[in-house]
Amino acid sequence: MERERERESGLIKIIEFIFNKTISLTTKLSNCAQISSGQFIKAQDYSEKFIYPFYNGGRNNSGYHNEYNKEGENVLISIRGANAGATNYINDKFWLGNSCVSIQTYKDYDPLFIYFYLTNNIDSLLFSKDDGAIPAISMIDIKNIDIPIIPLQKQKEISNKIKAFYEFINDLKLGLPKLIELTQIQYQYYRDKIFSYLENQAK
Repeated sequence: MERERERESGLIKIIEFIFNKTISLTTKLSNCAQISSGQFIKAQDYSEKFIYPFYNGGRNNSGYHNEYNKEGENVLISIRGANAGATNYINDKFWLGNSCVSIQTYKDYDPLFIYFYLTNNIDSLLFSKDDGAIPAISMIDIKNIDIPIIPLQKQKEISNKIKAFYEFINDLKLGLPKLIELTQIQYQYYRDKIFSYLENQAK
């Protein structure tokens, strides 16, 4: 468990290096994607015997359903309960529950880029949780998230590099010393290459 936290911490630092940079041009998430709420199903309507994953908050599915209401690439945000603010990326047929919203990007935005960006900036949503007994995030908050305006090809380059690094740190065959060494190399690479591009675009 401790090693897993170390690996996740390394990934978070990489993402912070990429995204915690001021970008002058942004747009609202509602301009980048179709954002929709999930649908309620009764507990007896999902079971391990069905085939379509049922997502209703958090990073893991809550069971399986015999129908699906979403397919393809979707970014999910949990909007209520203890998991409010949790993000997920799904590329499959699945049932979206009413404790989540799905984000299906338009053609000029890469779903993985949006997923990684939201994952790193979700704290801005958590601060707007309701003070009631059940934490919640409003649809308006989600629609009004600022998203950097970056060419699609560059979005894909960024998301592919983060994905590759994520896969690397989750490879249990590699030891922690090697991880630390390569993490330092990755820091330098992302800082010099990606940030220089973002700075040039902001001029």
